[in-house]
Amino acid sequence: MNTQIKSIEIHRKAYEFVDATCCAGMNLKGMAIKDLKRGTMIGPITNPPRKVKSFGAKLVVLDHPTKICKGYTPVLDTNTTHMPCILKEIVKVKKSKRHQHLMAELGEDCEFLASGDQAEVTFIPKMPLVIEALPDFPRYTRISLRDSGSVVAIGSCHGREYDTTMDKAQKAAIEKKKKLEKMA
Repeated sequence: MNTQIKSIEIHRKAYEFVDATCCAGMNLKGMAIKDLKRGTMIGPITNPPRKVKSFGAKLVVLDHPTKICKGYTPVLDTNTTHMPCILKEIVKVKKSKRHQHLMAELGEDCEFLASGDQAEVTFIPKMPLVIEALPDFPRYTRISLRDSGSVVAIGSCHGREYDTTMDKAQKAAIEKKKKLEKMA
């Protein structure tokens, strides 16, 4: 969907610029309120927000009582989004003393993460997710992982693979554009 921002407002007073800490609203040209659904993202037409199929992240495991393996599904927090993501792959691990102790205790040779480890991992979101990579928008790459109400790990997104499938709204927009082109 294409729209134009007419004004940015705080308590019905228009502003040219607002800070990230401000709670502001927007007047949009050519868009009805029914077109906006929960999770709708607004971005520039040159680089619109896109859903990711998977993304890579660099993490530091802060506190986990046991170990984290592939298939682990914590709640990922990024910006105002909170959703479960599946740990698909552990790419690289810088092991801590706790990690070495667990390896000796369990006698396992599998890949896992323990408290104090630093790692590069790959996640798959369980629901549609828009996340930015570090070089593009550093402020929007920060993530934290929660499990049972406590923060397990923190980190940042360093790469992403976009989802190429289209949802209903995108398909409808393409159909509408084709109809308009035929009429012209």
